[in-house]
Amino acid sequence: MSVLRFPYDVVNEYHTDADLTDIMRIHPALTTLLLTCTSAPTNAQSTVASRVWGTPNTDYFLGARADGTDLVVYGASTRPGTGDDVLLVKLTTGGAFVWGKTWSLGMDDLADGFALDASANIYLTGTSTSIGPAEDGFVLSYAPDGTLRWQRAWGGALEDTFCGATVDAGGDVYAGGGTRTHALDGRDTLLVKYGPSGALLWARTWDAGPEDSFNAIEFAGGPGGGIYGAGNTINVAQGTFRDMLVVKYSSSGAVQWARSWGGLGNDDAFGLAVDDSAGVYAWGVTDSGAGGARDMVVVKWDAQGNKLWELTWGGPGDDEPSGLHPVAGGGSFYLLGSTPQCGGGPDSDVLIAFFDELPAPDQPQLKWARAWSGTQEEFLGGIHIDGNRLYAGGATETCMGTLIPCTGLIDDPDLDVPLGSTQTASPSGQLANPAGSDITLGDAGCGSAFDALLLTLEVPIGRGYGCGPTQPNTTGVPGVLLATGSASVAANAFGLTATQLPPAQFGYFLAGRTPGFFSPPGSAGFICLSGNIGRFNQAANIIQGPMGSIAVDLNAIPVNPTSPVQVGETWHFQCWYRDSGTSNFTDAVAVTFQ
Repeated sequence: MSVLRFPYDVVNEYHTDADLTDIMRIHPALTTLLLTCTSAPTNAQSTVASRVWGTPNTDYFLGARADGTDLVVYGASTRPGTGDDVLLVKLTTGGAFVWGKTWSLGMDDLADGFALDASANIYLTGTSTSIGPAEDGFVLSYAPDGTLRWQRAWGGALEDTFCGATVDAGGDVYAGGGTRTHALDGRDTLLVKYGPSGALLWARTWDAGPEDSFNAIEFAGGPGGGIYGAGNTINVAQGTFRDMLVVKYSSSGAVQWARSWGGLGNDDAFGLAVDDSAGVYAWGVTDSGAGGARDMVVVKWDAQGNKLWELTWGGPGDDEPSGLHPVAGGGSFYLLGSTPQCGGGPDSDVLIAFFDELPAPDQPQLKWARAWSGTQEEFLGGIHIDGNRLYAGGATETCMGTLIPCTGLIDDPDLDVPLGSTQTASPSGQLANPAGSDITLGDAGCGSAFDALLLTLEVPIGRGYGCGPTQPNTTGVPGVLLATGSASVAANAFGLTATQLPPAQFGYFLAGRTPGFFSPPGSAGFICLSGNIGRFNQAANIIQGPMGSIAVDLNAIPVNPTSPVQVGETWHFQCWYRDSGTSNFTDAVAVTFQ
């Protein structure tokens, strides 16, 4: 689970010394945004439906997660002139309101970590200015019906923050952040473990230099698993630049390895995610590149701490990620964030991108990217995939947006070194007087101030495989193939869509059981099928222009002879198209039918 990080120019480095209420002072009319995408893997290709709702306050969502029945969403609700409250809402997966809760001790109380256990109990971690003489960390546990089960505070005379939450297979809860009260010097990372009923089990600090802190933590089960923390450390060898930091712990709190990544600039890890093989993705921003602007950065390590690859992605403006989610089975991931470069204006737009690691395991390839662009600022937050749906919470100043293509990749230098040591910290007490209340979200109509937005997007299925590279066409980008609908043979509701094709050209789709890789004579691209290849070249299926779609009858794939798709079979699909006197191919998609 990844959580929302609003862009640096809005929050001004919250976990260093700033205050998240800055977002309300700079953007007083932010409305809550929740994106819902169906199917996986995904490309946000068409808007299916939208809904808005809200309260009289300024409300925004930071993340969402399905609990098996409904959708749990957390964020903040701002009381004018008084402060921020924790906001927790349950919706149906269709967007209907079930219940809502706020929690506050009177001043600014902001949740920044979010997790669910196997029983759908909810855990929020965050930072409060209402508990002690300085900022203190807190943990809240709610039952699935919204009842507050327990709450704990951790802190001392100086600043102590919680900004990440995760739950292990046994139901133990971990809160991560930073501490000045118990630091060896400046600020140290902080990891605290609680039992399922809120009993404090242990607390650990870790010191590498004058400023160390976690911004996110994640539990990974299975072989090679553990507890991972991601955040920042000061690179004392290069002055005062911040480097991304990843530390792996055992369940007892022992440090197993630590890594940093950075260049001659500030490189910050906002969050992390762990895939099925315990591969660790740390994501954040970098300004170490030559262009001077902030770019998105993702660095992946294996379970032993070996760096596998790095990538940066962005344009001339500041591009910042807000969530990453690996696809089940490994080999690809979604990256969410905000960018000003796609919509053509100065304001940031919502960004959804999909990367494939299979063609080149040492360097993931951008499969597609789409920006949801409106007339003002939009930010996208934490991402969660559940079955065939993708959820993300965020904020928007406008309810109307258009999905547009967005591409671009650059590289940055890296630094990869072990760091640090482990120390034991002393805990503080628990919260004695909970302050919470019910809150109701009502349908408000698009365009009303301080309203939440639920956007439902249609997305494809299937995945790429090791065929490539895909060659750009005369538009400057390669053609992209998307498999849509259902992989169920019985449903027979499967389709293909090709995008980013040249205008005023024609093409058709291809299918085959066997993958391949060769360049046919007279073509600028590579065909990714072999053996008996079927061609959807009937007049009704011919593509004309930059995008084309067909419905595929799974009972009659046009190979020779015509064949039905069988349950358990994997078929491979591609699109051939004409392009300025030659021909080319899109990338290819493999779909295993059920």
